[in-house]
Order: sequence, then structure tokens, then C-alpha cells
Amino acid sequence: AKSLLQSLLSGDPSKRLGGGAGDGEEVKCHPFFSGIDWTAIQQRRATPPFKPNVTQGGDVKYFDKEFVDLPVVNSEVAGGEHLRDINHFEGFTYQASDLEGRAARGTV
Repeated sequence: AKSLLQSLLSGDPSKRLGGGAGDGEEVKCHPFFSGIDWTAIQQRRATPPFKPNVTQGGDVKYFDKEFVDLPVVNSEVAGGEHLRDINHFEGFTYQASDLEGRAARGTV
């Protein structure tokens, strides 16, 4: 798992897992996913290892009580900035326009 996360979060886009010519296939071929039958998943034949029994939208029975009991935090930070206005990924160079362009061409 550590290797997978390090590869996905590489600051250098040319070395980032899935960022090369192999795209998503690079991710699927990572040893972390070695036991995954991707064809079965794509064809919806795979059985999930766990299927939660959720009875309503606010059902939190699968969350630890310590997290459920935490106070709800406002999305504004101390300086009056909204979290959406803060650059959480400083140093990363990914730009959505590349993905949008590939989606438009049908190559995603």
C-alpha cells in the first residue's frame, strides 16, 4: 500500500503512477492490485468483499463512534478564507484540461 500511495502522489508528474503513456493501466498493474480481476469488475460479475446494509441516508453505523461524535466543523478557516480557496496541492502540476480533452476525444 505504501508503494502505491507513494507512486500515486509523486510530485513529479512524469514519474507519477498512471501519468505516463500507460495511463490507468499502470495503476491496474501495480502489485497492490495483483489479485483483482479487472474484467469481472468491468462486467459487474465481481462480488464485493463487503456490502454495507445502509437503511437511510444518515446511517452512520459503520463509522467509529469517536468520529461520529466529533463536532461539525465549518468550512471557513480562521483567516476568513474558504477551504476551496486554499491550494491544498502546492507543487503538483496536474491540470484538469488534459483530462477534459482526453474525455472529449473518447480516450479516457
